[in-house]
Amino acid sequence: MGIVGTIINAFVILAVGSFLAWVTVERTGQIRRELEAKIAELAARTDRLEVAMRAEFAVVHARIDRVEGGFGAMQDRMDTGFAAMQHRMDTGFAAAQDRMDRMINGVRSDLTAVALAVGASTKPRPAQA
Repeated sequence: MGIVGTIINAFVILAVGSFLAWVTVERTGQIRRELEAKIAELAARTDRLEVAMRAEFAVVHARIDRVEGGFGAMQDRMDTGFAAMQHRMDTGFAAAQDRMDRMINGVRSDLTAVALAVGASTKPRPAQA
């Protein structure tokens, strides 16, 4: 009965091993299908998130463009104001320079008149030895 028992044991082991292999293959297939479904679901979520993020980025980009446009308009107003201020300052400096020139010319004329008056009224001095 030794050989028969060994053959029966071999068939039992073979049957149990085959059954376990079949269960493992079935369970692995089921797990694979579940994972593929989860991966597909996550891919769809990722796609939706990507679309939503792109839309939000477009909104943010549009807001940034509006802000940049506002800064551009503000820069133009500041440039115009600075140009007007510079023009007024240049005009004021030119007027002050003109007044200074007239005052200096007037003082020169007065000094020249005084010098001529003093020089004409003085008697020549005798040469000193």
